[in-house]
Amino acid sequence: MSKIPRVLVGITLNEDAMKRLKQVVDVDVVKEDFIQNKGNLLKIIGNYEGVIVSQPIFDKEVISEAKKLKIISRRGVGYDSIDVKSATERGI
Repeated sequence: MSKIPRVLVGITLNEDAMKRLKQVVDVDVVKEDFIQNKGNLLKIIGNYEGVIVSQPIFDKEVISEAKKLKIISRRGVGYDSIDVKSATERGI
């Protein structure tokens, strides 16, 4: 039996989207300002296979702590707050 992936959600999703997400993964919801604090993110990111965020701080340090992470889903445009090179090297 495979383990259900755990996803950290740091944005507001509509009710239907959240319901659908909860059907396939374990979801932990935090306030957007909590996840935008790098210190907070570093403390918890190692527990998640996925994140859904608005303005992430995913630099090399955060990515190195994200041992289980497989996907970063960002609402909005651009990847200027994500170290794409480090993420790619880790298979994210």
